[in-house]
Amino acid sequence: MNSVPTSHEATPAQFKRTGPVGTIGRGLTRRCARCGAGKLFSRYFSMVERCPRCNLKFEREEGFFLGAYTMNLAFMMISAVIIIFVGFALRAPGGSLMPMLIAGGIVTLVLPPLLYPFSKTLWVSVDQLMLRGLGQQFTSSDDVDRTR
Repeated sequence: MNSVPTSHEATPAQFKRTGPVGTIGRGLTRRCARCGAGKLFSRYFSMVERCPRCNLKFEREEGFFLGAYTMNLAFMMISAVIIIFVGFALRAPGGSLMPMLIAGGIVTLVLPPLLYPFSKTLWVSVDQLMLRGLGQQFTSSDDVDRTR
C-alpha cells in the first residue's frame, strides 16, 4: 500500500498541519495551504483546479480570487508609493522628478504579473486560515456551502 495518500483517499487529517506562519509560508512559496504540495500551476498564470495531492479545490466559488487580486493591487500600490516617497527624500533640491516617476511606473507594470501566482496561493492560505479559525474542516472544498 502506498504510504502517501492519493487525491482520492486523502483527508486533511493525513497531512501535517502547520500554524498560521507555516500556512502563510506555503502560500508565499506557491504551495498548497493544506498539504504543502507544489506544482499548483500548469503554466505561470494558470493555476490547476485542485491540489494534485490533497484534492483541495482552489477556486471554491465564482469571484473567489478577488481577494488575491486585491492583495496584488495593494502590494503594487504600496511599493510604487514607497519608491516615489524615497525618490522625493533622496532627490537633490531642484532635481528632476522623472527618475522616480519612471521607477514607480515600472513597478506598477512589472509587479502585478510577477506576483500573480503568489497572490493566488497566498489568498488560498488566508482562506484556509479563516476556515480553520471558524473550526471548519472539510475533506474537499466542494463540501462548503456558502449560500447559508
